Amino acid sequence: MNFQDTLKERFEKLSQELATERDELKVRAHLLKMEAREEWDELEKKYDHFKENKWPEWKEASEDNFESIKDKMESAGDEIKKGYEKVKDKIKKQ
Repeated sequence: MNFQDTLKERFEKLSQELATERDELKVRAHLLKMEAREEWDELEKKYDHFKENKWPEWKEASEDNFESIKDKMESAGDEIKKGYEKVKDKIKKQ
């Protein structure tokens, strides 16, 4: 498997994880207070950007930049995941 395929596979896995988390939260989003709603709206923008970007860098991945691209992609995914956790916590507190 080449670097591009590895990055594409990781993107697909991370995208699926985010989509699952997003779908679960979306069902409960209508219950959120205004503050949490604003956070949710920001997360939606980040999620849309993540999905739309599709990490075109993986097409040019090489051994030299593989880790950098992977780290950048995973960092963006982690930021969204942390935001989802924060919103979940607010839902639980209601």
